[in-house]
Amino acid sequence: MDTQKITHEIRMKHWMQIIAQRQQSGLTVKGFCAQQDILIKQYYYYTFLKSCRIQQTSKMPKP
Repeated sequence: MDTQKITHEIRMKHWMQIIAQRQQSGLTVKGFCAQQDILIKQYYYYTFLKSCRIQQTSKMPKP
């Protein structure tokens, strides 16, 4: 696995934790991002990537 893929996986895991924290917090995206000093665009970007990843894994054939 090359460095870029490893970096991407680490970043995705980090953002999956952030997305889960926001969902558990009960705050709006805007409120959570302001509280955590996160750009809203960045939050939605990783939310989009997460949904794409879920769609890809659900389309994979089962062994």
